[in-house]
Amino acid sequence: MSSEEHSSQKISSVSRSNSSSSSKHDGRQDSWEIVTDSRGGFGNVLEPQKQEGFMLKRRKWPMKGWHKRYFVLNKGILKYGKCSPDIDKGKQHGCIDVGLSVMAIKKKAKCIDLDAEDNIYHLKIKSQELFDEWVSKLRHHRVYRQNEMAMYSSEKPFFYPLYPSPNSPSMAESASIRR
Repeated sequence: MSSEEHSSQKISSVSRSNSSSSSKHDGRQDSWEIVTDSRGGFGNVLEPQKQEGFMLKRRKWPMKGWHKRYFVLNKGILKYGKCSPDIDKGKQHGCIDVGLSVMAIKKKAKCIDLDAEDNIYHLKIKSQELFDEWVSKLRHHRVYRQNEMAMYSSEKPFFYPLYPSPNSPSMAESASIRR
């Protein structure tokens, strides 16, 4: 059994969110494949190459349908916008940590779902070659990001970069300002 076969499971083609409703449950539909963790040891995953290009992203409201968006995948973070210059200027429409999201793929339909807890991102790619490339890169970036988070949390188990410690200069400065 190959590592890709081992790192994913088949599930039925039942819809996973309200945004992808379907009343057909017959054998003609392709089944979703959940991409599971396939982490090796800590630190044995090389930093993956940056991946970028256009994919279709599904919207529910106000303009329902598939919309062409430019995606950049770098160090386990997937950012997207209308075009490459928008992302370069910081005008991104969204950002997804692929290490924290659940990834499901539908090979025949060339669809990728990224469940990022607060949102489910439905992505579609027109060519099979590009679909396979994106799935491979997303898997690699996902494992890289998960290993990065695991290594970081094992080095400093009680440090959260979003919340400064009480002894940090920023906390001391903000405390003196409030007085």
